[in-house]
Amino acid sequence: MSWPVLSFLFIVVACTIAPAAAVEIPLRISDREIIQSLVELKAGQQTLQEHLDEVKKQIAELRQSTHQQITELRQSSHQQIGELRQSTHQQVSDLRQDMHQRFNDVMTLLQILIGLLALILGGMFAWLAVGTGGRTTAGIRGPRRPAQVLA
Repeated sequence: MSWPVLSFLFIVVACTIAPAAAVEIPLRISDREIIQSLVELKAGQQTLQEHLDEVKKQIAELRQSTHQQITELRQSSHQQIGELRQSTHQQVSDLRQDMHQRFNDVMTLLQILIGLLALILGGMFAWLAVGTGGRTTAGIRGPRRPAQVLA
């Protein structure tokens, strides 16, 4: 035989034997083993379902607890905000009262100072009028006085 024919035959034999060698013969499983495995799977699934129900129950309880805590925090926050607002309003009111009192004190002081200034200026004008005999320094005569009687 020729060399190409031998190589072709070798390749054909190798390709047909290889797949046959790769196939394994399965082990025989009895019906009893299959039923036992199914029973175990069902028991495991039931256990998982019970565990899942328990987890769902815990989640619901946590959700309710969290909702209640959030509600309490909101109420507490609103109460604190209300108290802070009331405190702030009271402080502003007190500051306004103090400011009005200070303005009243300043106004009273200004009235006293203006009164003193008027009194001093009036006294100075009266002193000038009496001291100069009714004459003013600008040549304008002051108010006339009745003539004095000689005795």
